[in-house]
Amino acid sequence: MTTITPLQQQVIDRVAQCFAIIQEAYPDMVATLPAVEFDIKSKDAGVAYPKRNEVSFNNTLLIENAEEFIENTVAHEVAHIIDHILHDTFRVRFNRTTGKRLPVQVHGKTWKHIMCLLGVSPNRVHYYDTSNVGRKRKRHNYQCTQCNHVIPVSTRKHNSMVNSGASYVHKACQASLVFIGTTII
Repeated sequence: MTTITPLQQQVIDRVAQCFAIIQEAYPDMVATLPAVEFDIKSKDAGVAYPKRNEVSFNNTLLIENAEEFIENTVAHEVAHIIDHILHDTFRVRFNRTTGKRLPVQVHGKTWKHIMCLLGVSPNRVHYYDTSNVGRKRKRHNYQCTQCNHVIPVSTRKHNSMVNSGASYVHKACQASLVFIGTTII
């Protein structure tokens, strides 16, 4: 069993608070609280899975932005769950005239209304610093032997250069390139 940190408990409490606020506005709403996970490793702050009645959050972004995260991000994801419960938001809909499938409006009028009921601005995206989360990429640096220009190369290109045994040249001056090291971005 995973231990819940005090910040994570505040998120769980905020989920319950959001549901209580909406239950007051919609007394006939029948719903159970969603499962809460803290397993996002990408740059997403949170993700709602309405059909599974689950919300998941990025624990690193929670720790780094606790107050705003608990107030806004938690409400944002819970609003998706509630929108699905009240309005079946994720049901496939079709245009009556053309028969074409209509796009799902996950941040539409009903979601925005729920956000307003929760007392939170209906922002679609967060502006947290995500430098400590997400996939880290390597750049392999090569330097031109003539002009000393440093050229960053992807891992795929670097491996190709190493495995082929061929010499590569700087396109600008046609001099050879020398590997000088790897950086993580």
